[in-house]
Amino acid sequence: MGRHANPGDPADEPVAPTHPEEDGSTEPGRGGIRRGSAWSDAENIQLVDGVKAGRSIAELATAHERSSSAIRAQLAAMCPAELGLARAVAAEWTIRRLVRGDGHYDWRRSLRAKRRVYWSVEDDVLLRAAWTDREPLPVVAAHFGYVEHDVHKRLTELGLSTSYQATMVQMGATPTGVVSARARRESALPPLSVVVLQVNGVASASGPVPVAVSLHSSIEAAHVAVRELSRLHQANSARLRMGPASWWLWPRMVDSHRPVGRDESGQIAAA
Repeated sequence: MGRHANPGDPADEPVAPTHPEEDGSTEPGRGGIRRGSAWSDAENIQLVDGVKAGRSIAELATAHERSSSAIRAQLAAMCPAELGLARAVAAEWTIRRLVRGDGHYDWRRSLRAKRRVYWSVEDDVLLRAAWTDREPLPVVAAHFGYVEHDVHKRLTELGLSTSYQATMVQMGATPTGVVSARARRESALPPLSVVVLQVNGVASASGPVPVAVSLHSSIEAAHVAVRELSRLHQANSARLRMGPASWWLWPRMVDSHRPVGRDESGQIAAA
């Protein structure tokens, strides 16, 4: 991460606004079409590039379909909070720093510090890959330094997940976490319930697995796991000379192990 400039640098001294429309008397983008919508990393990059190209606040407002005040607010958010500048001065500080082309200025760091959660284009690429590869949600959240719910929300914004249940099925979640709790509420199972899946004698790519036990937030999620294990078993059972595998589902209350649904069982045919 790049370092922030020293507030005492000459270029960081408070400066008067340089754009004629800064007084708001001719607010060309007032109430823009995208009013209230979140700023994506791609749009922030577009804003930074526009400032570097010398475009005025009015031109930026038109290009982004936002108000001039929204443009100034976002530029102010890109100014390091530790400088303690008022919004108008902070926006001008960012403009001057971007125009000057200071390679040490990391505007994303300022946004992350003020917004807590900030997803870059690169982050989204990694998140899409994690979804496709079914990486565990707790691991993904730890990698980005966010909580699981933040990651779920971004998965939804990217059109990858459609619900807490969908995120649980694809990536799992910490059993006591927010995502797990809300996924349970979306399912037919009562709160604090879990589905235990046990599979015996399954063939994996690395060899035979005598017993595999996993926990799931719903019957639907457990059946998805059974289908995945069936695919795995049928792909490897002939090579390992293994017969059918057996599976069991047990819906249970977490605190009492009391049954909360019908137990199920079945076999996975060998190849």
